[in-house]
Amino acid sequence: MGYNILEKDVVMGVFTHRVDYLSNLISSIKEFLPNIQFIVNIADGSINENMEKLRQDFLCTNKRFWVFLDDDIKFLNSSIIRDAVSNLLKHRFGMVGVYSTFDPGYKLGSDKIECREVGWVPGYFMMVDSKYLSHIKPDMNLPDSCTAIDTSYCISVKAEGYKIGVSPSVVYHKYKKVWMNKEAYDKTVPYIDKKWGDFYNKNCVNQNIVVGEFPPIDILEKNKQKLIEWQSRRYNRIIDKDSIRLNLGCGDTKYPSYVNTDKDTCDFTKLSNKDNTIDEISIHHALEHIPQIYFKDTLQQFYNKLKPDGYLDIGIPDLELVCKKYIDSKDHKERKLNTYFLYGWQRKMDNTSDLLDENQIHKGGLSKKDLMLMLKDIGFNIIECYNYNGNGTPSVFAFAQK
Repeated sequence: MGYNILEKDVVMGVFTHRVDYLSNLISSIKEFLPNIQFIVNIADGSINENMEKLRQDFLCTNKRFWVFLDDDIKFLNSSIIRDAVSNLLKHRFGMVGVYSTFDPGYKLGSDKIECREVGWVPGYFMMVDSKYLSHIKPDMNLPDSCTAIDTSYCISVKAEGYKIGVSPSVVYHKYKKVWMNKEAYDKTVPYIDKKWGDFYNKNCVNQNIVVGEFPPIDILEKNKQKLIEWQSRRYNRIIDKDSIRLNLGCGDTKYPSYVNTDKDTCDFTKLSNKDNTIDEISIHHALEHIPQIYFKDTLQQFYNKLKPDGYLDIGIPDLELVCKKYIDSKDHKERKLNTYFLYGWQRKMDNTSDLLDENQIHKGGLSKKDLMLMLKDIGFNIIECYNYNGNGTPSVFAFAQK
């Protein structure tokens, strides 16, 4: 397949508001794919709105193969488009993606990758055969207009009866720390379930199309994501209706199938439940709001109230890491911010008032080591204990069993 055909039939495009991200992409297109039409839209809108605008631009070109690109990728060779078109036609895919690497030192050919069918392809490279799929639009009704855009688009392709594949080519993908937006996730999942049901779950499964070495991740951020994913699975699972699970000091964070209470509705230092009756207790960023001399007695009370084999899920600021963060502050503004992690916000979190709020004052603290020693001394069996960033606060999380 010669480049004369590609020049006629392929158009690539990207939308972005981060113009500083584009240099790698543009330079690699100039180097490897200078003869293929390339559209750049600078836009501040939502992802699905910008994708639809780019789709309309593609329509106006009258070209058959559309390639939606992300702004932070870089092409590594000149055959990627030719190979993608070839594999799309050969295997009768409606859409095809490519592999990606976060490894700056990645060498082409160092991994054995193959052309295969996949459940969906991420939005950094999506080649669509517009001969059959030009009418498919990004979902403009998603509860969050920046969440699940690529998967919902892919499932629309599958609903038309077309397969999705991955071509054995690789693009470099700039690594970014992107964590799950739990609020958006919680709104999107029911919407997807209602619209697509089992069809989505059966046809849009995850797959690994990342090659090369993964860049090192800050351990606090890595553990934060691990915690979010782990808790999301646990908090939303279907349980025995007779189970008693308490979410103490919950604030605005409420979990399904839990009794969610805050300090103004329940004094967690004096639970009214009988001993050996509670299945799980979750208490995140609340223990530090009572005087430290009550820490051990409160945790002992939790132990007594839990059933045999019951679980305690606790998270508090890590005193040692918070102090280190303060010491390492670069300037006065940063030091001032870091004092809040130590002493609490001390007023309403939404900054609607400067009046003192006793509920937002930290009255004690523990390091990871101190928390583990206290839990073990009480009798808990610690299943997991690690540091993470809780709302930007260096914290310690422990999951323990009676």
